[in-house]
This record gives sequence, structure tokens and C-alpha cells, in this order.
Amino acid sequence: NEFIYHNDDADTYMQFTDNQWLVRVNGGDRITIPSSGKVGINCADPGVADSVSTSLLEIRGTAGSDFACAGTLTLSTSEGSVVADDVLGILQFQAPGEEAGDAKLPAAAIWAQASGTFNSTVNATSLVFATAASENAIAYAQERMRIDKDGNVGIGTASPREEFHVYDSS
Repeated sequence: NEFIYHNDDADTYMQFTDNQWLVRVNGGDRITIPSSGKVGINCADPGVADSVSTSLLEIRGTAGSDFACAGTLTLSTSEGSVVADDVLGILQFQAPGEEAGDAKLPAAAIWAQASGTFNSTVNATSLVFATAASENAIAYAQERMRIDKDGNVGIGTASPREEFHVYDSS
């Protein structure tokens, strides 16, 4: 076992063994990467709670049953002044690099997009779903569905005018 300790703090260190890498802060496991290659944040045994899990990342919350206790993944922008159409965070889906160039591009994406200027009481946001056939789903904005700030769902339109709005351009 190899350890790298924080100055004068035996409860804060990085540990390297043959089978895992561990970051411990104030006596608690904060990041664990065991020999399986799975990454655990705030847990020492990523993927163990669900033995059939194929997840490579587990973010474990604290004890309790409300939102404050749930494991949370936050995607955010570093933009200090968010205005309409700013993208707050993106989940993108793509295949690994293959012979054909298209597989290296995002084939689908979900992103949060500001619906107006944010301030201390307003953070109106839409959730956008995009897919692509052969072009990049993000760069060419192949939006397929949107849930707007009012909960309206639009398919084929970026401006749904009612609870469920389907637009067909043909």
C-alpha cells in the first residue's frame, strides 16, 4: 500500500494498492476506483448494491429519503450571466471511435436550455432531446422533442403552444 497524506491530517489521504485507488477526506471514502474499473463517489463499493449493474459510475447520497439525501450529478455552465438560449448542461451519447467518422460524433443528446435571463427568483428552463442520423446531433441541432418551462411537450417544434403539441412539416 502506498499513501499520500495531507499535511498533519491522518484522515485525509490518497491510497494506492494493487486493486484500487482511494481518496479519503476527513475519514470518509470520497472517490474509489476498485480493480473492476467502476468509479464510486461517496461510496467504497461502486456497483455492489446492485450485483447486475453495468454502471461504471455510482454517486451515492447520504442516509434519508428526500432529494437532499439522493446521489446527485450536476451539469452546469460557468457562464455568470445566463440569458435565453444559453445551454446549462448536456448529456451526449456516442459510440467509441470506429472506422467510420460518424460514430465518433454524438448521435443523441439531452440538454437544458435557459428560457430567459436568470436572476435570484427566475431560472426558467427547457429540456431538449435531439437525435441524428449521420450528422452531429448537437452541432446541427436536430431537436426532436422539447419540454418547456411550463411543462408543455413539443414534438417537431421548439415552441409548444399547449400541453402536447405535435408538428409535422410534411
